[in-house]
Amino acid sequence: INETNFPNKFLREKVKDKVDKNNDNILQESEINDVKEFSLSLESYYLSYYNDTDPELKENYYILNCKGLEYFKNIEELYLDVSRYEYDSDKRGYVNFNNIYQLKNLKKLTITGDNIVKKWYFNKFPKLKELKLEGIVKIKKIKFGKNLKNLTMSSIRGKEKTRFIKSKRIGKICGTR
Repeated sequence: INETNFPNKFLREKVKDKVDKNNDNILQESEINDVKEFSLSLESYYLSYYNDTDPELKENYYILNCKGLEYFKNIEELYLDVSRYEYDSDKRGYVNFNNIYQLKNLKKLTITGDNIVKKWYFNKFPKLKELKLEGIVKIKKIKFGKNLKNLTMSSIRGKEKTRFIKSKRIGKICGTR
């Protein structure tokens, strides 16, 4: 568990705290395979572990580098929250989100806060049934998968030409502006 494999400090610390059961700073195959659910709220994690005296951490806690999450191939539920309160911040969102598309067992996904990713391809998750998006702005394109049953969107803003490519099989769609 190092900066090369998990560049984001908060993600790295969460993996150490919650996944590395034997505290040896090395992820065993059994530890990796046991991860079925993963939740990371950068804002709450930052506020609970750090104080405002570290300017580098305070400046970067709105951005999640997703590199490293792809190791957990058995994740079925993933909750990522950059910030619920800073929707209009230009420095808020996810980098290396493409790594998450490798999680083929994902069934439930929640993404809160983004101002970086322009195109979302949820159709790359073949087992995804539930998707919740909140505080996502600057969207150009979203593709939904064929197995998606429940979709909740709130505070979603795209460009004038945003393309929402919806599966005809989506059962329940909830949304607020």
